[in-house]
Amino acid sequence: MLLDPKIKERVNGVVLFKVILIILMISMLLIVMLKASVEARLYTCYVVGKEEEYNISLLQFSDDTLIVCEKVG
Repeated sequence: MLLDPKIKERVNGVVLFKVILIILMISMLLIVMLKASVEARLYTCYVVGKEEEYNISLLQFSDDTLIVCEKVG
């Protein structure tokens, strides 16, 4: 059975949306897990700033994720 091209496009769009949604959910889970491990003092973050300090533990780009932590102990 052949599908109408418009239906096929719509199905492909829905599948792509679901894949992107899963990737975002995994990314958010990584952020939560990393934050919890830093709060539990299993890892230390990279600190930036003189007067006001900022803790950097994760850098996310469009196609890359960099974890900037050091294991304690």
